[in-house]
Formats: sequence, structure tokens, C-alpha cells
Amino acid sequence: MALQRIVLTITKKSAPEVKNILYKFNSVLPKINILDKISDNEIIIEFKIPREICGKVINKFVASGFLVNPIDVYTRKILFNIDKNIKNEYLTSDFDTPEKKKDSIANPSTEKEIISTAEKFLNGQTKITPSNQETVKSTFDFYINKLIEGAVTSHSKAYDNIGKLIEIASNKKLLSSSAFSISKNAGCSAINVCALDPLNVGELVNICNNRNINSTVRAKSAAKFAEIVFQDKDTYKTDLSIAAKRFNTRWLTTLLETTEKDLSVDEITNFKKLKSFIEDKMY
Repeated sequence: MALQRIVLTITKKSAPEVKNILYKFNSVLPKINILDKISDNEIIIEFKIPREICGKVINKFVASGFLVNPIDVYTRKILFNIDKNIKNEYLTSDFDTPEKKKDSIANPSTEKEIISTAEKFLNGQTKITPSNQETVKSTFDFYINKLIEGAVTSHSKAYDNIGKLIEIASNKKLLSSSAFSISKNAGCSAINVCALDPLNVGELVNICNNRNINSTVRAKSAAKFAEIVFQDKDTYKTDLSIAAKRFNTRWLTTLLETTEKDLSVDEITNFKKLKSFIEDKMY
């Protein structure tokens, strides 16, 4: 039986729901490993499931608001072709809680108010203080999830939403405050959205080169870029050419040295592959 590796970004509180979804499609629960810790509440996990149920499981995770990381061509293809009808069907499945169903019914006026609040935090109109940390986090959690949802379900929105996620990730007010985990979450989300569509893979180079974004996020962006483009050099010939001109090997070396402890083994391998490619192009 062929197995497919799945990587999810979840909150610790949502871990039971992950198991419920997996059990719904397969009576044998896979071993779940923690790959990375984004914040005190958010983690990245991985597990393997039979490839024959992979499409349905990924659809369900997306419909339930989970961030499925596009780690390979197979996963990206499923995410790229997610059907809205299938998504709606899963949202009303028998193991969604009443609260979940209630949350899935969008209130346009409330959404606009929350997004407006997020924009005020970003432009400094509303200051981030120790007393409003919970409001800041809940506001941006909602806003980031809406940006991801829009990018996944509408290819036309993907590019604009990537830009908005990068804006959050590079916002100095978030980077310099205790709300730092929000900017890191936005940056990692931007990386995953870029990886969904071949047309947006080149944006990973821009994320990596953005000095206002956290170094670990930038390193992860370079690693994701390498992971994708080296699977099909012909398709991404132009993106590789641009990367060769824009990346500096000395800077890449420094970036890896300062972030290696926060990267997975696969990310380090892909990062080094990209660095070697740039070095070869220089000589």
C-alpha cells in the first residue's frame, strides 16, 4: 500500500480534531510526529496515510480550516484542484461540531470589521499593547485564515493574498512586539500559498529577499523554493535564472548559519542544494 506524507499546521487545541478526521477515513490512526513549533500554541505535524484516501482527507482538512503544507507535487496538485462543492459537503459532515458549523456561516459585516481592525493594527492607527494581546492574536488569526482560504479557493485572489500575508509578515510593529508569532505565522502561510501555484513559486524568492521578514521564515522560503524548482528544472527555468541573479551565496551562508537550528533536516538539505546551484552559476 502506497503511503503519502502529510504536513499540517495546527493549534495544540485542534489536535483531537485532527485525529477525528483521520479516524473517519481510516480506522488505523497513523503515527503523528511534531516537526516544528511556530509559537506556544501552534505546531507543525506530519503523518503518513494511504494515498488512495489522500484527496478526501486533504479536502476535509482544508474545509475544516487547517493549513495543509504543499510539501510535494502530489499534495500541491490536490490543493490546486480543490473543488468548492466537495469543500461545502465536508463542512456539513456528521462529525463537525455545532460550533464549527456556526463558525462556517460567514457574517460579512463581522468579517469586514475584523479585517478593518487588523489593518488598523498594521498601519499603527491602533497600537499593540500588553493589554490587547488577545484581541490582536484573534484578529490576525481570523484575517490570516481568510487570506489562506481565499487563495486556496480562488486562483485569481492568490497573488493579492500572498502580498497581504507578506505585508503582515514584514510589519515592523508585529516583529518588534510580543505579537511576533503572528508575523511568523503569516510568513509561513505565504510560503505555503506560493507553493500551490507554479505561477506564484517565484514569489518565494521575494519572501527570502525581504529584509523585513523574520530570518527563519526567509530561510524556509528559500528551502521551499529549492524543493519545488529542483523537481522540474525545465518548468521553473526562468525562476531559477532570477534566483541565481538575486541570491548572494555569502548571504545565504549567513542565513543558514543563523537559522539552521529552526529548520527541518529536509529544509536544510534543500537550502544547501539551492546554495550549491547558485555557487555553480557564479563560476
